[in-house]
Amino acid sequence: MKIAKMETEFEITKKNIKKVAIDNAVAYFKNKTIELSALYTNETLRLLQQYTTIRNDSLDKDEIIKKVARLVDNQENIIAELRQFIEEHLTPILQLIEREREGIYKHYRKAHKRDMDDAQKDDPLSMFGYYGKDVSKKKDSYIIDEM
Repeated sequence: MKIAKMETEFEITKKNIKKVAIDNAVAYFKNKTIELSALYTNETLRLLQQYTTIRNDSLDKDEIIKKVARLVDNQENIIAELRQFIEEHLTPILQLIEREREGIYKHYRKAHKRDMDDAQKDDPLSMFGYYGKDVSKKKDSYIIDEM
């Protein structure tokens, strides 16, 4: 009887140990599942934040590129308008100055009792200023209506 009782107690202890082992394993896997879920959630949130940051940076760069493209278009339009202005207005003036260069030099020498500086000679617009002020006042001098 004593042996049967001991066998019964051994079986009960064995079942209790098995149950505790299973309970411990279930608890361990539940804890690991919670830890892994938290880790996965944190990593996912971190990746989403990085994605959002990169996306916003990309959108900002796209906006900057659009602004730069608009500025380049504006500058190209300004350059085209300036070229047209030069073609229409400055080219005839420069051609007139080239044609009348010697007469402007003579008139300047007469009016100022000295020669033009080299810088003035190299600057057609400065010479046009003398042409406009000094030369065009005299009727028998140069004709400004050619432009």
